[in-house]
Amino acid sequence: MAKVSGIIQIEGTLSGITFYKRKGVWIARKAGGGFNGKAIKTKASMVRVRENGSEFGRCMKNVQLFKKALFPLLVLVKDTDRHARIVSLFTKIKNSDVVSERGSRSVAVGLQQVLGRVLLINYLLTKAKDLASFFAKGYLFEWETGIRFYNLDGNHLFFPKGADFIEIQLMYAKIDFENQQYEISDCVREIIGKDFQGDLLLPKPDFVSELNGVLVACASMRYMQEVNNELHPLFEQQHSVIQILEVL
Repeated sequence: MAKVSGIIQIEGTLSGITFYKRKGVWIARKAGGGFNGKAIKTKASMVRVRENGSEFGRCMKNVQLFKKALFPLLVLVKDTDRHARIVSLFTKIKNSDVVSERGSRSVAVGLQQVLGRVLLINYLLTKAKDLASFFAKGYLFEWETGIRFYNLDGNHLFFPKGADFIEIQLMYAKIDFENQQYEISDCVREIIGKDFQGDLLLPKPDFVSELNGVLVACASMRYMQEVNNELHPLFEQQHSVIQILEVL
């Protein structure tokens, strides 16, 4: 393979050499080799390629569905690497499908297995610390009550420079990966300041869904700054959390 220099730029194959542009650079390589559509679809030696392609396509659809379902919380924290991390996670969940034949494995069946479900429980959708790292006295999540944080003391809670309040939200999402459908609850939201004392309960959202699939509980935490009697989020990723709490 060689880089093309000069004022003439050719795209295509000429005299056995293929010219193409990759990442803004013109490349020349010997024609032939690699995969082609007909070979992938028909050759017996390409069966593994076909299987991988089929599973990857379904997996990507499920990644997009998952992101749409949790969008109300995901939109709170910008993260350019999140998509790649979720793809990696869902590939592992799909691989947990030990029931289906290779080429037909799916996220939906993977989440029916203990290993697949464990991969999603407590999964951190942000890069930094999890919820437990910010609340020394711990918390308890239960489907029927919500999430309770114990013995909070505003004098000992961590507040980064510029932060005046902590915002915590809880939402439920029912996701049917098999039929590409989802329904979500409203977000339950609480804001506490530096003077907060005692337990904090975010009650379960008022949510009923008739969809099949999995029920996901997701929580977020971020810091807020008060400016002119209005609250504005601090966007430092190391001080923001979006986390899957439980999967049912």
